[in-house]
Amino acid sequence: MRWILCCLLGILNSQAFANNFVKGEGHFYQHNGDSYQFIKEQLIYESVKSIVSKEIEQLGLNKEKFWEKYESKLNKKFENFEESLKASLNITENSSPAQRQNYKDELRKRKLNYRKRFLGFNRLLTKYAISKISRSSRDPKYRIMKLEGQLDRNYLTKIYYNLVSGKRSTAFNNLYIKTHFKMNNLSFTELGIENEKDFEGEISKSWLTWLSQHKPVNVSTVQLLDDEKSDRLIEYLKIPADQVLTNVPEVFESSLLFDIEMEIIKREFDENLNSYKFEYKGHAYLKDLHSNLIVGSYDFGTQEKKYRLSGNLSLANLIANHVYQMAVGYFNQVQSSVKAVEPITQVMRLHAFSFKNINQINSFIELIEQKGIKHSLKAKVDSFGLDNIDLLLYYDGQPAEIKELLSASQSAKKGIEFDLIETDKDFGIKFKEVTETL
Repeated sequence: MRWILCCLLGILNSQAFANNFVKGEGHFYQHNGDSYQFIKEQLIYESVKSIVSKEIEQLGLNKEKFWEKYESKLNKKFENFEESLKASLNITENSSPAQRQNYKDELRKRKLNYRKRFLGFNRLLTKYAISKISRSSRDPKYRIMKLEGQLDRNYLTKIYYNLVSGKRSTAFNNLYIKTHFKMNNLSFTELGIENEKDFEGEISKSWLTWLSQHKPVNVSTVQLLDDEKSDRLIEYLKIPADQVLTNVPEVFESSLLFDIEMEIIKREFDENLNSYKFEYKGHAYLKDLHSNLIVGSYDFGTQEKKYRLSGNLSLANLIANHVYQMAVGYFNQVQSSVKAVEPITQVMRLHAFSFKNINQINSFIELIEQKGIKHSLKAKVDSFGLDNIDLLLYYDGQPAEIKELLSASQSAKKGIEFDLIETDKDFGIKFKEVTETL
């Protein structure tokens, strides 16, 4: 979300928005020389803070502890701001009053800009509208804003637990790279290559070199997945999903798989000009082999390239270079995904009965994932029938904690109320019939 959107003064007419907005109120005492834009941005920031406070209380979380941690971490970031700005503006003991005032004004602007971005604060509201900006009747410098907005509760909950509890970093022994190249309307002989493994191997080794040199701090080694490990991986992935965590082969313990697939299509060839037109497609995914969960996916898109060969130009080298560059452009995203992988220590099968439609299941998954962020809870559909569906819950913690979370969520949201069902063999939920009220 951009911090400053096109704001609509007054209450929005959209009923969908009106049903979901939260009201916030911001207060700010302006200084002499503050621009209207600076005052407005400061009021928006303070209004968002008030909405966040309301939502933290609504979620039953500790508002005071959150803001204490927030300000403490923010102030540590600010410690370097002053000295850095003083140095850039040449502020010394001999600086004039005007220079010192310029420094103070600039510092306030920089701090506000940083506050808006800190912890992704500017992403919390998915939409908002300013309903009123006013001055205090007693002091015209005291400004007040009333704002209404929709909050991303999942993102807020994630920020809360990362800040208050501290984010747990998952350490990995290996990041395995698996590659697959598909040629259409093109042969390796046409490229002047006798062994296709030479072509594919050189590109894979180049990717390996890049990832090894820029590997995330939570990964020990990066290596290509050889044929023997590839065969073992195929057998491992046949294990039922709810038994994976207890049957991880030693070679794949605390490991990730980065699977890259590239397709190279020859579209045109002009023999007279010795020119070619190629189309390239590619995608990849990142999988946590401990839980067998996909934790990142990347679509490289479709690209077209034209080549006219002359002299010593090698078609194989041109193609290899483009394939390499096409994937490498996404490797920074892969790094971020690796750093963000959350720990999963348990998997639980949950049977769901009497669901109205798939939207009800999706709403249930959204609800429990939001409430289970501190347990890194992820839910995915494993199998389904006409009146029942099996979900797999992946999480970090104890089964009793997840059962307690589900128990507390039985009536948390209208339309997805349910009863817990627990026997010696099964654990599940049964959705309650929704009755329409006039």
